[in-house]
Amino acid sequence: MYFQAFQRGIGYLKTLMESSAQMYEDNLFLSHFYDFLKIKPQILEPEIPSQVPEKILTGIEFKNVSFFYQNNVKNVLNCVNFSIMPGEIVALVGENGSGKSTIVKLLTRLYDPRGGGIFLDGRNIKNFKADEYRKKISVVFQDHIRYQLSAKENIYLGDINGKDNIGKIKQAAEQTDIDKKLASFPLGYDTLLGQWFKGGEELSIGQWQMVAISRAFSGC
Repeated sequence: MYFQAFQRGIGYLKTLMESSAQMYEDNLFLSHFYDFLKIKPQILEPEIPSQVPEKILTGIEFKNVSFFYQNNVKNVLNCVNFSIMPGEIVALVGENGSGKSTIVKLLTRLYDPRGGGIFLDGRNIKNFKADEYRKKISVVFQDHIRYQLSAKENIYLGDINGKDNIGKIKQAAEQTDIDKKLASFPLGYDTLLGQWFKGGEELSIGQWQMVAISRAFSGC
């Protein structure tokens, strides 16, 4: 009887210690989460915002743009100048770490230049409201996210206001030719993608990329 009581006591003590350790880990996570929520955006909104052009007329221009990341004294970009005309297709080519992704992040106003400026139709993009400006841009990074959601949801996340516009969703899929693959599933665009959940259909790496590009098209 004493031996069984001792064993049970050890078991309860072990459970208590494990629960305490788990609570400590959860508390650390929550503290980081609340610290994250307290972070204030570094992208400042203009007091009197300019209207974002509905149609680009003169293009995008980088003027003497310089940039370095926080805690890094070396410039990633140093006095960069170039322009992109409406309808022009441009490829950024360079070694790893040469600043290609940084240029895209500056263009989308995820960061602001440390020097110089970026102009859209002659107006500094800092003068636009960030949300309104970003609605005009779609980006597909090489480390895009594979959402374990339906095919339809994977695409309309590029523009959640169009979640009920199945025509626009299918049009975005047709632009990347992923529509044929999605239509071949028994549930069509309502098919779950990925294998986290029961009944989900897995796609190849290339097909996931096509879905990500379709998501970008849906926001245009």
